[in-house]
Amino acid sequence: MYPIKQSTAETITFFAHDANGDAVTGLTDGSFTKRISKNGAAFGAMTVTITEMENGWYSIPLSTSHSDTTGLLTVVFTNAGAKQVNLQWRVEANLTDDVASLVTTVDTVVDGIQTDLDNGTDGLGAIKAETALIVADTNELQTDDVPGLIAALNNIAAGDVWAVDATTQQTQGTFGQAIGDPALDTTTIYQAVATDAAGDNVSVDIAAVKAETALIVADTNELQTDDVPGLIGALNDIAAGDIWAVDATTQQTQGTFGQAIGDPVADTTTIYQAVATDASGDNVGVDTTAILADTADMQPKLGVPAADIAADIAAVKVDTAATLVDTGTTGVVIAAGGISSTTFAAGAIDAAATSADFIDEILDEAIGDGTLTMRETLRVLIAGMAGKLSGAATTTITIRNDADTANVIVATVDASGNRSAVTVTP
Repeated sequence: MYPIKQSTAETITFFAHDANGDAVTGLTDGSFTKRISKNGAAFGAMTVTITEMENGWYSIPLSTSHSDTTGLLTVVFTNAGAKQVNLQWRVEANLTDDVASLVTTVDTVVDGIQTDLDNGTDGLGAIKAETALIVADTNELQTDDVPGLIAALNNIAAGDVWAVDATTQQTQGTFGQAIGDPALDTTTIYQAVATDAAGDNVSVDIAAVKAETALIVADTNELQTDDVPGLIGALNDIAAGDIWAVDATTQQTQGTFGQAIGDPVADTTTIYQAVATDASGDNVGVDTTAILADTADMQPKLGVPAADIAADIAAVKVDTAATLVDTGTTGVVIAAGGISSTTFAAGAIDAAATSADFIDEILDEAIGDGTLTMRETLRVLIAGMAGKLSGAATTTITIRNDADTANVIVATVDASGNRSAVTVTP
């Protein structure tokens, strides 16, 4: 048993022999029964092609799916012409060769790290040098009680700052100097005049704003004393009926809505009595009356329509199409004036007026029992009356066509001339 790498394809060889140990040759792939077991699991059918090499040796291509499970891989081949072949391998994730390659890679990486450590310019050696400088620069911090200093800062209360007498802190540029002495200084925060961006005195501006505000209060005093919500509520209580119920004739001031509505009795140019006209200036009322009259005139002419006039029209179209088919006039166009009172006058229809197609239509129409056309019937009649006849003394009479080029009537007769069979070839 030897190891093979997991999920790796490789070609395996085996030797086939008989009961005496002699090589068996000429075995085909289809003559083998192939079974496989992975890591001790139950055997199952194996899909693989067995190829003969020489002198009893055969090969199989193990695929990645055959060796995808670590553990024992067992393969059994049986053949009626040879002893059973049993093959077994140990499938491992990594082989010895893989470990040796990994060791070589690690050695290479370690060598690279060592080279970087030795490089004092741009490698790990340079990082070591920079780290040493940082340690030296922060040496004081390392010896100081940094946590204690931070704790002391946290113990400073806001009251301790604001309680300090600023007049005792007058060093040039300090906050104490900026605040100044409330008793002696006139150019510091205590006594200075605050100005806006334009340089105006802010205090004066504030006083002016207060004065303007007082004026606004005085101007709006009436609104403040009125019941504004009540007035608005009263407006909301006006109903539409209260407006339409007002007599417009009492509201005739120039330009009012009442004047526009007018007096329904006296006025003729307002809404009550005005004549409505269209864009052309015609009386709309007169036009409407005329339309009603025209409509009333059309209804008896149309008759009583069905529920759907469109359906009536469609039905007429269907009947018209059927008429055209029945009369054979579909697609025939009659020119204007083509049929008039003189069309059928004496001599109006002659050889020139009647086309050959028209004559052919008549001659080729089936007549009688429908087996012969008019043209064929005429040929038979002419042959019977004027064609050559032979066999009159026999039982078969033959009559030729007028041109004597073909038999038209062939009849079987008895001694009395009675016909028992007739063949007509028009």
